[in-house]
Amino acid sequence: MYSEDEVTLDLGEGFSEPSTKQQQQSEGLLTTELQSQIAGQMFQMGTSKAKEAFSFYGRIDILRPYFDVEPSQVQKRLITALIPEKLTGSPQIIVSELYGPLMVVLTLIAVMLAGMKATGQTVQEGTLMGTAIGTCFGYWLGASCFFFALAYFCDTKITPIEVLSLCGYGLFGTLLCMGLSTSL
Repeated sequence: MYSEDEVTLDLGEGFSEPSTKQQQQSEGLLTTELQSQIAGQMFQMGTSKAKEAFSFYGRIDILRPYFDVEPSQVQKRLITALIPEKLTGSPQIIVSELYGPLMVVLTLIAVMLAGMKATGQTVQEGTLMGTAIGTCFGYWLGASCFFFALAYFCDTKITPIEVLSLCGYGLFGTLLCMGLSTSL
């Protein structure tokens, strides 16, 4: 039949094997196209992340009413947490704000951290700051969940925000005791 030397492939006119210069140009075009595609994808991802960040800011506005409180109101609520007012025939108004309770918990973290440092407390795993944050926020959120579950089973009309607020203001007495014992 035919030997390998006799068989040739005729590509016709205009279909010659590309020269090395043409190969370099085509590789350059592929690299440029690939770079533009990657840049386009990165731009689209950046745009979507920016839109997501702006939508997150819009969701923060949902929390704004819970932190819109006057300092004099917070001061009055802290005093009321220590010395409760007498009950009257009218139902009590339960506040739905988180500014005061959050400040109480953050201050409790600072006081607990100062107390642990003053006594030379050491932590085997983690840091003193992590321990203080975990303890304070854990207690605040855990106790709030427990009291909300209890209120739910007793069929009361109290919201989770109101429970968080009540528990947070309730920690003010603990804050005062820890602060006085640390400073003395």
